This record gives sequence, structure tokens and C-alpha cells, in this order.
Amino acid sequence: MTKNPPLHDETIELQRRIDEAGAAGGGRVDVAPGIHLVRPIELRAGVELHLEEGAVLLGSGDWRDYPDRPLRHCDSKACPRGRGSALIWADEADGIAVTGPGKIDAGGAAFLRPADEHELQWGYSLVRKGGFDESPPRVFLFAGCKGVRVDKLAVTGLPGGWGFWVHDCDDVLFNGVKIEADVHCANNDGIHVNCSRDVAIRNCDITTGDDAIVVRANSRSLRENRPCERVTVEDCSLRSWSSGIRIGWANDGVIRDCRFSRIDMRDTTYGIAMELPNKTLIPSDYGRESTSIHELVFEDIEMDGIYAHPLFCSISDDPSTLCTGVGDISFRNIRALSLEPPFIKGRAETPFRRFSFKNCSFALADDERLPRSDSHGAASKGRHPGGTFEFAEGFTFDSAMPFLYRVPGKVLNALKS
Repeated sequence: MTKNPPLHDETIELQRRIDEAGAAGGGRVDVAPGIHLVRPIELRAGVELHLEEGAVLLGSGDWRDYPDRPLRHCDSKACPRGRGSALIWADEADGIAVTGPGKIDAGGAAFLRPADEHELQWGYSLVRKGGFDESPPRVFLFAGCKGVRVDKLAVTGLPGGWGFWVHDCDDVLFNGVKIEADVHCANNDGIHVNCSRDVAIRNCDITTGDDAIVVRANSRSLRENRPCERVTVEDCSLRSWSSGIRIGWANDGVIRDCRFSRIDMRDTTYGIAMELPNKTLIPSDYGRESTSIHELVFEDIEMDGIYAHPLFCSISDDPSTLCTGVGDISFRNIRALSLEPPFIKGRAETPFRRFSFKNCSFALADDERLPRSDSHGAASKGRHPGGTFEFAEGFTFDSAMPFLYRVPGKVLNALKS
């Protein structure tokens, strides 16, 4: 059998074309059909990187190609994992775009290995070969950019690192993006929106082992604290062995005025999570403020096959977890089938406040109907049997909480029957 010749590294040529387009005031750089091996590529202001049908940018499988990259916009040492690197990145570059219908393959398999017996207890069967240090921290990084568009692009091969990190950006659009990561590996978040404003995520299909969509306000690497606000997610399909949608993390700042509409979640550990843990949980990824989350709307959402809780909202009792308050959250037309009921537990000095539920139903299945919960990613550690509404004030329901019930049937699509 004839073997394919080894791929030629095309980084220098592709970067030259992008640089020339940027120097000329902007333009489109086309990538022709075929597999193109590249190391990290920097986008320039005004440039659209367009992958034609059948074009694949294949990321280098050598972790040494992803060292720390100093950034103008932020302190790379204070970024999650202590590095400002990515396969494709932009630093204070406005009016940029990455468009399909071609594909970005980050070459994730090169950085992963089977979990050993001890590591399997965390519910994921794949782990990074050299830990965080020897794998790329993210596929895309947009830092301090305005006018960003990602359209009809396919992204796969996430190497135990985030797909997109949108860091302190304005006016960002994701449309028709398909992200396909291995659910058996942690930390491969899909779209991670941080300290950014006016971000729209529409018509996207996201499968990840870690959180599919994340909205946060971690300003630790920035010169000044910045809110995350006016994020909208519409008409998306999400599958995750962690959270479908995650809001906030340890000592994030202000997250407000966001809307999540017409979303379909399947085969997911948590549906919607607002979890404020102790910052020691992931030592390289925490903020420097007291978290404030307000004015969020979740509407017209179906969750089918949730292996832990459809809603998981918690605030750590540790005094180092800073929280001003979480409140004014609306849930409308939510239907869920899960192994556990909603879990909402604030703390005495900062309870969750003013959550409203209208036309919501949370149906309970059991482990026979949704098997494998012990090896379903974060579900192995994330189930709190029985659920709870504790330190939760001013909650309102359009009925006397008859929205929680148990249903028969073993099929994953029970909600559609």
C-alpha cells in the first residue's frame, strides 16, 4: 500500500499572506482544499481567513510549538494555564473573521493518552500526556478585539484545551459553527466568552467533554476589571459531559444582561450551571473580584438525557470565594429529563435571590433509563442525590412547584414522546 507523503509545514507561507493582507488594509486570505499543517498563526486587523470546502488546517502535534506568547492586551502569565498561546490568535486586531465551510483540526489526539486505573475515577477515559504544560491551552484566542466574526466553520481535535477563548472583546458573532471535541476528555470547552460585550452565538452545534458554552468575567490578566454583558445564545444544539451552559467561576466579576434562547441539549452532565467554587479547584484559572451575576434569561430550552442536574447553582462556603450576589434570573419554557432534580444552594450571607420559573418541567429518570452515569465525565463527581433549594430567597413559580415528577420510559428522547 502506498503511504501518503509527510505533510509540509505551511506556517511561514500562510502567515506571510495574512501579514501582507493586513499591511494592505485588510482582505481575504483563501485556504484551498487539502490538509495544511500549521503551527500557531496570528490574525491581523481587517483580515478574513477563509477555508474553502475541503480545506483543513491541521495543528501541530508538538506541544513545544505552544510556548507562552506575550500579548499586548493582557498579562499572558495571568491567563488560564499561565500562557497566552493558541493555534490561531489575534491580539488587539479589529475587523477579523475566520470562515468556512472548511475545518480547523487542532490535532488533539497527539496530546492525549488513555487514563490509568486511578485517573478513571474522574469519569474521563482520556487524559493529557504531559498534563497542562504539554498540551495547547486553546485552539483560538481573541484578546482585545472588536468586530470578530466566525462563520460556518468546523472545529475538531480539541487537545484538552478550549476551542475559542473570547477575552475582553466587543461585537463578536459566531454563526453556524460546528465544534466536535471528544467527550471522553476534560477541559476542551467549546466557546468560552470572558469579560466581553455584545457577543452573539447563533445556529451552532457544539459537542465537548467539558463545558459547551461558558460566560465568565475573569479580569485577572487585564489592566482593569471588565464586565461580561449582553451575550446572547440562540438556536444552538449542545452536548457536553460537563455543562451545556456555564455561568461564572471562582471570583469572577460582573456578568449581566444575557439571554439564552431556543437551545437543545442532549447527553449532558449539567444543563445550566452557575457554580462559584473555591479558587483552589483550578489554581491557574480564577478571578480577582467579588462575583455579581444578574439579569439573565433562559427560555425555550429542552434538556434530554441530563446525567446529573438540569440546574446546578452553588456558592462555596469558603470565605476566599467572593460573591456580592446572584439574582434576577428568569427560566421560561424549560423542559428537562435528568437523573437528579435541580440543585440550588447559595450561602447564608449571599443567598440566590429572585429566580423566577414559568412553564418549566423537570422530569426525573433513573440510572436504568440513563445508564453509564459513573463514567459520564463530570457526572461521576457531580451528582447530589435529591437536589435542594437552600439559601434561595424570593423565588417565584407560576404554580405550586408541581414541575418536578418522575416519568417512565428508557429512551433518551422521552421528552419528545
